[in-house]
Amino acid sequence: MVKKVRKHYSKYFRRPRNWAKKRYEKYLLDHNLLAPPKSKKILKKEARTQKTKADKIWADLVKEKAGWCCEICGRDCDDNHKGLNAHHILPKERYHEMRHVLKNGVSLCYRCHKTDFLSPHLDAISFANWLKETKPEEYEYLLNYSIKFSATRATSEDFSPSVV
Repeated sequence: MVKKVRKHYSKYFRRPRNWAKKRYEKYLLDHNLLAPPKSKKILKKEARTQKTKADKIWADLVKEKAGWCCEICGRDCDDNHKGLNAHHILPKERYHEMRHVLKNGVSLCYRCHKTDFLSPHLDAISFANWLKETKPEEYEYLLNYSIKFSATRATSEDFSPSVV
């Protein structure tokens, strides 16, 4: 009866094939001799933090270009610059190349950015008219870029021959 128990024990409780390798890796990790492998989640997080750092630098440059005040109403922000937002004129999700271009940014206070009648989020047409009147050079530059972008996108996607 003892022999059957041993067979049964060895049958179900074998060590995995790579047991020694895993144990050696654990030893190296425990003694700081091997850096732990970075998971995809950690790599994505690092890429995100790099993007956010670049976005913060871009936002500070846009606000500094405007003199740390709102470009629509002229309101000066606090000493810590908390009430000021940097707004992308062309959306950064669609126009990736324009994400960190200073001409694509406008410095706005919270009220003008989110709730006012010239808010780019509430009334894009009024905001575009304001941009055309106050910053004609930037308006023309961004308009020409968006037309070029739309033309290249339309020719590559809509008019490409499809193979059936």
